[in-house]
Amino acid sequence: MKKHALIIGDVDSVNDFLDFNDFKYSVITSEYEYNFMPSAITFAASHIYKVKTPSHFDAMCFERSISEILRYVKEIINKSGKIDCVISTHEHTILPAATIRTEFDIDGLKFDQAINLRDKNEMKSKIKMYGLPTPNFKLLEKSSLKHTIKDFIDQYHKVVIKPTNQAGSYNLLVSSDVEEATLHAEKLIKDSNKTAIEQYVDLPIMHFDGVFVNGEVEFLSVSKKIGNCYDYVYNRENLSTIIVTDRRIYALAKDYVTECLKALKVETMIFHLEVFNKDNEEFLFLEIAARYPGAGITKLIHKVFDFDMVKASFYLDSLKISEKSLHSKNLKDAKPTGMVLIPSPQKKTLKVKGISGLENLPNNIIKSDFCGPGNTITFSTIDAFKSIASFWVSDEKVRNVENSIKEIESHLKIYCEEVE
Repeated sequence: MKKHALIIGDVDSVNDFLDFNDFKYSVITSEYEYNFMPSAITFAASHIYKVKTPSHFDAMCFERSISEILRYVKEIINKSGKIDCVISTHEHTILPAATIRTEFDIDGLKFDQAINLRDKNEMKSKIKMYGLPTPNFKLLEKSSLKHTIKDFIDQYHKVVIKPTNQAGSYNLLVSSDVEEATLHAEKLIKDSNKTAIEQYVDLPIMHFDGVFVNGEVEFLSVSKKIGNCYDYVYNRENLSTIIVTDRRIYALAKDYVTECLKALKVETMIFHLEVFNKDNEEFLFLEIAARYPGAGITKLIHKVFDFDMVKASFYLDSLKISEKSLHSKNLKDAKPTGMVLIPSPQKKTLKVKGISGLENLPNNIIKSDFCGPGNTITFSTIDAFKSIASFWVSDEKVRNVENSIKEIESHLKIYCEEVE
């Protein structure tokens, strides 16, 4: 008898892994994501329900509709019987999927675990209580808003104001100005967002991405960032990710991931963990999510390690993760490889007029993707990391990759004009 799987969100992202021999699939998706659903799935799925979501990025878009989603789940069960597993896709589906598993007693990540992997204040509180260092942070209260912000700015000079339940730097502000920070926090709170303040930390950021099964790290990718998401989204600055291959850093990262997930009381999950790196000796917790990374990093990991984190996530949620599905290239056989994303210069629809500097680019580029002259790039309010160009560089040493990225940034010029 076929098992019954419920897919939440972006079916197109997991289309390659669907197994109609052993599973029947029901779908709850957004009207936006439905537009990208393969036509074969619309015919083959047992049930499809659509949820209205905003026309802009919102990691809470499904959480805001959880009552409607739970009603759809009940209808699906009444029509087609018990659901055996719930498959989440991107950030906006993690907590709703966990809520469904909890409400209907389905195996997998449950609500009391997932809430600590979505709410940044909750996760930092658990990490701090466990004894791992974090930046100083505090949940903002309307009654003491300006006083708290002033205290933080007096102490740290620069602070971060953010909703605790978003992603991709959405509605995040970095500021040294009390009035600016207060106005931003007031707006977030007025819009019913839990809002936190934390000290700004001027340290390099690293990502630890991988798979954690039964308390063990079964796959791990460690990467360093040049630039950050905030500056990419708001200041239109380049963002680079470089996968490193230093065995010592991997050993430290593996231990750190294990301690973090012990603190959060999770034994099995896909993880995307961000940390501040202090001289490759100590890590300062930034945030964690129960998903694979975005911004093209999953493809970079696939290239370096021959490991598909999207597929691993799908198998984990399908409750059929196996040793074979966790196989990856050995670290000693991997080469440092980096990806630089170049954003459009303005948050507008632009037409590319010309490109210069291609003849001066380094010879260790292994892949590139960019809009050529005459092409139009449409600004997306949903895809925060849409780029006008991207380049992948691979070399024997991380330093060489970094230097090549600097060469690309120095020589490449893309000229655009606004489309009326």
